[in-house]
This record gives sequence, structure tokens and C-alpha cells, in this order.
Amino acid sequence: MYSSSTFHKVEVTSVDSAVGAISDDMASHVLCMIPSDVQKTMQLADRISLADGGRYEITVNVNVADGLANGACGVLQKIHLTSADSSAAGVIWMKFDAAAVGKQMRIDSQALYKSDIDASWTPIQPLSRQFQVGRGQSSQVIWKQFPVRQSAAKTIHRCQGDTLDQVVVDLTSKRKEPHSHYVALSRVKTLGGLFMRNLNPEKVHVSEDVKCEMAELRSTRKLRLAVHQPYLHSDTCFHIGFLNIRSLHRHIDCVRKDHFITACDVNLFCESRISAADRAEYYQLSDFSCVLYPDTSVNCSRSHYGLALYSKLPVVFSHQVTTLNGDTSNGCVECIFHYCCCSPKTSGEHCIHLQATKFRPDTLSRGCSDSVE
Repeated sequence: MYSSSTFHKVEVTSVDSAVGAISDDMASHVLCMIPSDVQKTMQLADRISLADGGRYEITVNVNVADGLANGACGVLQKIHLTSADSSAAGVIWMKFDAAAVGKQMRIDSQALYKSDIDASWTPIQPLSRQFQVGRGQSSQVIWKQFPVRQSAAKTIHRCQGDTLDQVVVDLTSKRKEPHSHYVALSRVKTLGGLFMRNLNPEKVHVSEDVKCEMAELRSTRKLRLAVHQPYLHSDTCFHIGFLNIRSLHRHIDCVRKDHFITACDVNLFCESRISAADRAEYYQLSDFSCVLYPDTSVNCSRSHYGLALYSKLPVVFSHQVTTLNGDTSNGCVECIFHYCCCSPKTSGEHCIHLQATKFRPDTLSRGCSDSVE
């Protein structure tokens, strides 16, 4: 990428110095012992090839809370070096893929922004790190470099944790590497953004330890769900659901797809936010009869309250009391709901009596509570 770039580019070298009161000859000797492996130099490289328009990523945790962490990717927009010998001094400007990355840095660095710098660019300055070198790790050096590396292409191991819109995956390999194909192919959000080269099915490999672990999880160590599942239980029981739906108007499609709700014989929803102008057909559920109680809003908007009842059993009586006596309730009761239905599941005729109440102890300072009796 760097070689083919036609934009402004430069090779930036690190600035290093020996720590302590030592002679120039000794300092030169110490600096010669600095390893070339970036893993031994705090992820700061000796030389970085920078080019405007190239993709780069952060190599160290600069400010994790601000998103400037190892692996944060973006495009290099501008290089501004203040050294005559292209050493690490000055600032480079990055536009990160996620707008939230570097937000605080941009706020704190307003003095660096000039007329030719876009407000969405984040300034990245050289970092200094001190570490030990030498056979006995007795010598100290200070290493200064921009904390970035090229990221237009990465190894499979390096891209772990990335989430990309598009990626070209080259799966050329001479050996079987457990789970490397999974890591490579799962970096992209959609299949439409995945492009593969040199896929060899014979190189796809799963660790034997993982196979054994998965086999045990599916057999001897299989856990039983602690959640009550009405659709798995006997038809001799009645199942009643009560839910603060927080807008049935918005979540009706989710309700239709929920196995727990559709398996219940009776469902009661509060805070349905149903409007009197809504069409009743919009709220129909298959196999259920529906009774809706919209709440009247004083400002003609969709109210936060309202009740809805769904029953697979014949509805005998249904009634909503919208207001209780102010002296006895102190304005605390939002609504009361009575419901009776016939029971076809057991011998003879029986009735189920339900009461759903929405309490509002203090709408200004405390939350609401619900109950079913």
C-alpha cells in the first residue's frame, strides 16, 4: 500500500535515548542493544511508513475510555512532522471508523486545529516509553514513536476482535491451524461483504479438545432451563401472562413471535399505549380474542398507559375502572381491571377471576408497580 501510494508519504524513525549519566560511547552501545521486535519495544516500531489515505490502527492503549485502544482503526488524513530528519515529532491526523473514538482527544486538542484540519480528525502524537535492554536488563532506554501501524492487510491472529463491513480473506496455508478459518470468516458483518481466496476445505481444522468439550455440553453437562416454558407443560394447567409491554403498538410483532406469550391461555398487558383511534385488527393475535382499553391522553398524543387483554378462553365479563375515589386512593391507582372467563379444560364449568392493577405511588419521584390477583 505504501509503495503504490501517490499521496504524501514519509518514513518516520523513532527517537531513542539512553537513560542515565553515561558516556556517549556507552550510550551508543546501549542503543545498539534495542531489539527490532515491536513486542519487546512496547509495541512502538523503529520505523513506520506513513502515507496519506492509508489505513492504520492504534498499537497501544492511549486512552481506553476515549476509544483510543489497541486495534482502533481509521484512515490517515494528514502528516505534520516538526523534525527535519523525519523522526517522530509533530502530529498525524486520523479519521477513525467509529466517530466516538478520540472524541475527548479532539475536545482537549482544540488548539491544534487549523483551517485545513477537519473537525472529525483526531490528532495522534508520539508516545514515549521506557524499558530495559541488554543481557541483564540493566540498561534503560526511552523510545519515542507514533503508536500506529499499517492495517490495510492483517494476519488472521491480528484481526481477532475486528468487525468489518467488507473483507478479502486469503486462506493460503501449508498447515492445519485450529479454528483459524472461523476467526477469519467471522470478521465481516454480512456474507455480501465477504470475499475469499484460496479456500482449501482440507485445511479446516477443529481442535480435539473443543470437540470433546462440545460433546459433553450437549450430553452429560446439558443444563435444564430454569425459565418456565408454558408450551412444554400439560394442557390441564392454565397459564396466565402479565407484562408491562411499554407500547403494544410498537411491539405487537414481537408479541406475535414470542412462544411464551402465545402459549399462555390469558395475557394481560399494561402500559399498552393504545390509542382510541387505532384499528382493532392491528392488535389481533391468532387464536386469541382481544379486549383493548386505551387510555385517554389530555394532549391528544399517544398515552403511556392503557390495558390489553388476550384470551383463548371465552370472555364472560370484562371491565376497567379508570378512576378510584381520590380520598381512598390518594390518586395512586392508575387503573383496575376485572376479568372473568369460563374454563373448558376441566370437568364442569368453572370461572377464573383476574384483577390487574397499575399503581403509581408518586410519578414524580418513584417508579410504578404492577400486580395481578
